[in-house]
Formats: sequence, structure tokens, C-alpha cells
Amino acid sequence: MDLEDEERHLRLADDHLRKSAARIQAHENRIKRMETQGFDTEMALTLLILMREAQQLMLSHREQIVEAIEQKSRSFKSCCDPGSLDRYLRNKAGLIQ
Repeated sequence: MDLEDEERHLRLADDHLRKSAARIQAHENRIKRMETQGFDTEMALTLLILMREAQQLMLSHREQIVEAIEQKSRSFKSCCDPGSLDRYLRNKAGLIQ
């Protein structure tokens, strides 16, 4: 994968983490309502544990993507002149055509 692919995967991972956090929060709220209404929450709590474990795996995957980006960036910097890197980054940001 090239640097652009890794950056796209990072954006996707960040989106998944945001959605995961929202789902976990909603489930925690659901459990609180269930508790106040006297429902058995054992299965809901088990699901919450699994959701948090999945989120931790997502965070680990995100860290791997960041490491890959840093590695590719270092490789790019070492093989190219500084002007090329600046042009590449400015082009990515839409500052030049």
C-alpha cells in the first residue's frame, strides 16, 4: 500500500472509532435505563464488554496504520529532496495543482 492508501485507511479507522464510541455510549445509557426499570442486564453488560474489546482492537489497528504512515513518510523523506516533499504535501492539501 502506498502512503495515500494508508491515509485513507486512517480516516476510515477514525470514522469507525467515532461510531464505536457513540454506540458504546448509547449502550451504556440503555443499560442504565434497564437497571432503573429493574431488568436483568447481564447479557447487556456482556455485550458492552465485547463492544469495548472490539474498540480496543480498532485502536490497535489505528496505531498500526499510523506507524505505517510514519514509516512511509520517513522513507519518502529520505529518498526525495526537501522540495519534493513540500510539493507533495502542498498538493495533498490542495494548495497547488
